[in-house]
Parts: sequence; C-alpha cells; structure tokens
Amino acid sequence: MNTSKLLFLVSVLLFATSVYSQSRNIKGIVKDKAGNAVVNATVKLKGASSSIATNSNGEFNIDVVAGDVLEISIIGFKTTSVTVGSENLIMVTLEPNETTLQDVVLVGTRTTGRVKLETTVPVDIVNMNQAAIPTGRMDVTSILN
Repeated sequence: MNTSKLLFLVSVLLFATSVYSQSRNIKGIVKDKAGNAVVNATVKLKGASSSIATNSNGEFNIDVVAGDVLEISIIGFKTTSVTVGSENLIMVTLEPNETTLQDVVLVGTRTTGRVKLETTVPVDIVNMNQAAIPTGRMDVTSILN
C-alpha cells in the first residue's frame, strides 16, 4: 500500500469518526406518573459537572452525543438515567420516592432544650414525632412554633 492511499484511508476514518461523534441539541420533557410537568428537575450528563433545570412546563434542551447518559433528579422522586440514542425528543416519567423525613432542622433562636450550641448560627432540632402530635393548630408554622 502506498503512502497516499494510507493517508486517504486515515483521513476518511477520522472524518467519519468526527461526523458520528458530533453533538446535537435535543429537547426533553419531564413528567410525574400523573402526567404533570416536573418543574426545576436537575438534568445533567453523567460524569459532567454542569447541569440544567427543567422549565415551568417540565421541558429542557441540552447538547448531547449519541450514547450519552442523562441523569434526571429532584427531591421527592427517584433519580432516573436515560441513554440518548438518535431521537430528538426524550420523554421522562419520574417515579415518586417513598422516603420520609426523620428530623427537620430549622434555623432558630437558640431556645433552651433542643438547641445545638456548637453551631455558628442558631439551629433547633425538632423530632418529627413531636411535630406530628395532634394540636388545635392548622398550619405547619404554628405547630413548629
């Protein structure tokens, strides 16, 4: 094989690889099981440090390469991974996460009895079992106070 044919073959392979791996912009829509848009869900490429958030309609636009993996997460739902193929629109349905909060940490006023004194700011620790005691108060703020 002469040098010019080898150079031509290498050039064709490099061109094909660069065309195949070019990024493109795709649109995605994130919804819950009931079909409602999930607002402010975090969408990021697996292994990347930057991310974007879904808009008020649960939509996002992101630059990807075929084979990239998108990770979609938000509090209250299980993190979902989606592998990008050749599609230009990705529909994602998030599953609810069945976890409950054990304790709620609120910034407080250093009230005696339930305060963390070693912190630089006032922090009160409220056990959820205590907050769930039936009272005549109707809103969460009144119950916590």
